[in-house]
Amino acid sequence: MIASPALGQRATPIKKSIATPRTVTAIPTDFSDGLNRIRTLTTERRFALVLLELNALTVRAKTMQQQSIQSSLPGTPDGFSVEPPQSADDADSPYIVFSRSYLGPENCGFEITITMSDPSIDEYRQMIQNPASVALMDDTKIIEFKSGFLALEKYTSFDGIYERHIILGNNLMVTVTGHGISNRSRIDTFCDALDLARVQSELRQ
Repeated sequence: MIASPALGQRATPIKKSIATPRTVTAIPTDFSDGLNRIRTLTTERRFALVLLELNALTVRAKTMQQQSIQSSLPGTPDGFSVEPPQSADDADSPYIVFSRSYLGPENCGFEITITMSDPSIDEYRQMIQNPASVALMDDTKIIEFKSGFLALEKYTSFDGIYERHIILGNNLMVTVTGHGISNRSRIDTFCDALDLARVQSELRQ
């Protein structure tokens, strides 16, 4: 990991990795059928049925999106297990497109949250682009990943909590939170296993 720039140095511009072009898969038949039904029902002005079809397609689209993002993440680390969502409210947030928690030995755990169009993303971007704004903050610094993406890291030594807010684009952010971390290499290894460029590509950034 690369430490934050010294006070007064020019911030490194946020890099936008170019992902390898992917083969575009065909839209599932059930999804296409639903779109066709919506067009027909809209033409017939049967709007109550249009809303029912839209709700069904929204659920289907979320499932497809979850599957797409999961293909960009590593498998469950050795000794860890995937935990169920802690809060239904978080899962239903309009900004959260993916969230997953892992629980490991000795109460060590990680959580990945991917957000889009969250107003806080711009705040983190501005802090990263202005290193002087974080130079005087305790336990907060700018770090760079091997893939070239920059992140704002916050560390609470008392609780062993790391927060890494990784900016992947103007409106896309991956947040990795680690708790019970006594050895920094644990969260480094976990973050290095993330295919950030592919996450960016999957969400078309």
